[in-house]
Amino acid sequence: MNEDIISTNYPVSFKDKGYDFLKEIIKNNNYSKIFLHVDENTKKYCLDNFLKHLNNLKIIEIESISGEENKNINSCLKLWQVISEKGGDRSSLLINLGGGVVTDMGGFVASTFKRGIDYVNIPTTLLSMVDASVGSKTGIDFGVLKNQIGTFYDPKLVIIDPNYLDTLPEKERLSGYAEVFKHSLISNNHIFNQLIKSNNIFIDSKVIHDSISVKNNIVIKDKFETSSQIDVKAKGIDKPIASYVLTKKTAEDKKIRKEIDGLKVEYDPQKIDRETLLKFIDEL
Repeated sequence: MNEDIISTNYPVSFKDKGYDFLKEIIKNNNYSKIFLHVDENTKKYCLDNFLKHLNNLKIIEIESISGEENKNINSCLKLWQVISEKGGDRSSLLINLGGGVVTDMGGFVASTFKRGIDYVNIPTTLLSMVDASVGSKTGIDFGVLKNQIGTFYDPKLVIIDPNYLDTLPEKERLSGYAEVFKHSLISNNHIFNQLIKSNNIFIDSKVIHDSISVKNNIVIKDKFETSSQIDVKAKGIDKPIASYVLTKKTAEDKKIRKEIDGLKVEYDPQKIDRETLLKFIDEL
């Protein structure tokens, strides 16, 4: 069983232990209303899994539309309106079940409604698990500018349940795997070696746990990003590799193709080591 990861003021808890923790939080806080925020995809593919863990929970479901283009103030207005109409108050709890758009926007809605209510994030995509699960960042887009409006606001809990990953299309898996791979490069050799020795996309609970821990170590040192970004870049966090798409080629040549901001690079994982790859990234 994976140990909890303690971020700044809240735990990141895994699988059944996370749901048990959520039940305890609800019991201890006696919330007046519990809202569950989903989009059309998590409502269809993830809601049943959530409900089987908390089948006696009386919740009020609220829904937003998926997609980065809907991560805006208009979507927030609709969520605030529904919460208000359904009797939400300062003693309410908001649970966000979804990917980065749902958790970022839902966190922002929670941080601003009645000057802040409790919320819990349950990320359902690999990228949101390993990247957005720590840092307490909430936010929405402003025009074409991403995450320009937001807050730093701690959740009560983050639950990591890898079962949700079974619902993801291949494109979403690759996007999240890129972040896992990036974390492996800046952490330690055993994660990197474990990833490249497999001919297939390799993700399990331990890999997810280790990847979140890498991000969490950065967050703990500088939660509000007040220090120079040079130090962060030196650790590889803010390199162009953050946007790369990692795909496996055929089993015959066993090569990995990376696209980094349009630059295509191929390398054989049997012939390249972590240090060589890091040196290449530093030169981008």
